[in-house]
Amino acid sequence: MDTDEQQAYRQLALSGATPMEIAQVAHLHGLGAIEIIRLLRSIFTLEFIEAKELATQAVYGMSLSDYQEKYLLPLFQEFEREGATAQDELLQSGDDRHL
Repeated sequence: MDTDEQQAYRQLALSGATPMEIAQVAHLHGLGAIEIIRLLRSIFTLEFIEAKELATQAVYGMSLSDYQEKYLLPLFQEFEREGATAQDELLQSGDDRHL
């Protein structure tokens, strides 16, 4: 993002736009979650987790916890199942060097 674009977002903030409104506008302009986090933190005094929450809502239309529950939790559960399967295979083969 160039300086002119960032200045436009700063002007929105000075005009009274909330961090969420700026995150939504930035997303409409094609910015992704990481870029929005950086933008919000450069304009507002936000902790990382606050900016991450706002970016997640703007980009994915859900809270960070809902996003993690919907997408990350099933992924971790699948890794856990695959890990247990691999461990079972090693136990059955008698090869315990990797356990």
